[in-house]
Amino acid sequence: MTPVRFSLPYKSGCNVILRYLDYKFTFFNIEINEPFGGKYCKSGGTYSKIISLNFDRNLVKIVLPTGVLKILSMFNTVTLGRASNIDNFVSFFSKAGYKRLSNYRPNVRGVAMNPVDNPHGGRTKTNSPELTPWGKIAKKGK
Repeated sequence: MTPVRFSLPYKSGCNVILRYLDYKFTFFNIEINEPFGGKYCKSGGTYSKIISLNFDRNLVKIVLPTGVLKILSMFNTVTLGRASNIDNFVSFFSKAGYKRLSNYRPNVRGVAMNPVDNPHGGRTKTNSPELTPWGKIAKKGK
């Protein structure tokens, strides 16, 4: 049994359940678990689309901006449209002063500090791994 499809006057920015959308809609800010907010497609200018609908199992197959296919429940909520700040990838800071004017402070690497300031500091020309204050290896995967 296929449900009755009707077009409601959805506008960009509306928060809608995936069940009521069709293939023509683009959306972002995909919420997986109800109280925790959106998890996918939140960066500036990103959006997703529906590829297939399965009403028997209440599943929707969507494609993310990275090209990854995700199978989600039809009862997840999304925001219609495209995330704002479309030219987000164009921003370029040519000097550190631009970031400082935006209330960002510089980050200094722990390896560049003295041993008094950081547990990783003070080593020069050694191959010993970085250790936590308790003597365990800090960066296992690297």
